[in-house]
Amino acid sequence: MQWDVPNPVEGMRLRPPEGRIRWIDPATAVRLIAAAVKVRGYLADFIQLGLHTGMRKGEILGLTWGRVDLERRMVYLTDQDQKNGKHGSVPLNAEAVAALERRKAHREQYCPESPWVFANRKGERIADIKKGFQSTCEQAGIEDFHPHDLRHNCAAWLVQDGVDIRVVCELLRHSSIQVTMRYAHLSSKNVRDAVERLSQFRPTSPAEAEKPADAGF
Repeated sequence: MQWDVPNPVEGMRLRPPEGRIRWIDPATAVRLIAAAVKVRGYLADFIQLGLHTGMRKGEILGLTWGRVDLERRMVYLTDQDQKNGKHGSVPLNAEAVAALERRKAHREQYCPESPWVFANRKGERIADIKKGFQSTCEQAGIEDFHPHDLRHNCAAWLVQDGVDIRVVCELLRHSSIQVTMRYAHLSSKNVRDAVERLSQFRPTSPAEAEKPADAGF
């Protein structure tokens, strides 16, 4: 006799993985940038800009000078530049500005008519940095680190320093807060501060712990 028993897991799917999160500490980042200078000068600027803006590889390599405002410390992205198909802007800190200033000096010296921020001496756009980035990581002794990890790194540093997860979401231009929540577990500072608040509910001595709740009344 054959039983016709329904499969309880039929149609169910495994939960998709949260995605890759890879980051390095600031000291290692300094080593990476130093190695990049020896491989290709523009790689150091690419890495520094990625670490301090969280911009995607395509956004950085496709950046044109018409969308860079060094005076206001902003980079503007169009709906054609961003993954979400929307207009946006990225604020620049001192490190990001320094990287762009170096690219500007390169342009003025070799290719003043080029519209591309990351251009070679002929003014042609640098379309890919995969091989150079890999070589840089090898020289710096860093394993399993890719260009997109610079974006992860930016988020990780911000969250670890206690920046609100909603602010990180806005800066990285994520489609939803759920995407940014992947980094929430790195927020050790906020969690530690929260746990320390529990100390106020702990008796200061065993004697106090033995006192009845209505002691003194």
